[in-house]
Amino acid sequence: MTEFETEFYELLTGVMDLIGRTEEEALTKGEFSNLSRSEMHTLRSIGIYETRSMGETAGILGVTTGTLTVQMDRLVRKGYVIRGRKPEDRRVVELRLSRSGKLACRMQDRFNRLLLQNVLEPLDEKERELLFRSVQRIDLFLKDQYKKYAERQVGERGRQDKK
Repeated sequence: MTEFETEFYELLTGVMDLIGRTEEEALTKGEFSNLSRSEMHTLRSIGIYETRSMGETAGILGVTTGTLTVQMDRLVRKGYVIRGRKPEDRRVVELRLSRSGKLACRMQDRFNRLLLQNVLEPLDEKERELLFRSVQRIDLFLKDQYKKYAERQVGERGRQDKK
């Protein structure tokens, strides 16, 4: 890698890490100190004004409903999520945020708005578009790589099962 590429990579990974650590710090030092970053992400996937099924939420998060059930048990116990059955179809488990869950999401939204304001405000429209397209390219590349690794892992498991 060139010196520029090395510096850029270190900056990019450092920013991603710092966003995560800052979110974690805000949670642990704030009024929602009993929430993990993963749990916060789960709350946001349900949505402030939404009622979602377990299946929908698991799909958004890319996890199984079994994995989500474990996290929902914790979030219900902590008072951030209300879990119930769909009246028309009692087999469907519905999720919605409690007042505390909505407040936690609003706090996260404030942080996100502040971050975006500080990054985007000084930029003109062309710079914003360029930044957006660049981040979009990174996103597409990483999703493609993730998919390839996931497919390779599934293929390797299949070969091991046949042995």
